[in-house]
Amino acid sequence: MKIKEMYMIFDKNNELKPQYFTTFGQAQCNLYGCICLENLIDSLKGLLKSYQDTEKEINLLTKEWEKEESKETMQNNIVNILLGYKIDRETKFTEKYKELYKYHNNLMNSYSNTIDLLLTADETKKIIKKNGYIVLNEIFIDKMVELLESKLESRYL
Repeated sequence: MKIKEMYMIFDKNNELKPQYFTTFGQAQCNLYGCICLENLIDSLKGLLKSYQDTEKEINLLTKEWEKEESKETMQNNIVNILLGYKIDRETKFTEKYKELYKYHNNLMNSYSNTIDLLLTADETKKIIKKNGYIVLNEIFIDKMVELLESKLESRYL
């Protein structure tokens, strides 16, 4: 079965049932709604793109910041932000970095949570191992789709 032919259903708490896939006919009967797997995969791709764009933005900001402050001061501030410590002197860079870092983390959490809905921990580990331990790329998503389609194909034959 193809991803666009399969659905996940929501439960009464408006949360998707993890690793529970069904056909549209069965999903239609669910009182709480459903979502097509293809849409979830597209969401993953969007999260990945946003994550990569944010990472680029963080790198550019870091380079800009390094031009205006000593490297040691800048690195200390970055470490303090990452660890959640107080920063002695707030600058335009520290505020922007905090904002980007928080957004970056939220994207990563959403990406990971979506993968957890689609795959078991063992399935994720297998793909990660085959993909050179990289999760945040299109290849991982493509391998995940292949695995899901083969799993669904064998289930619905």
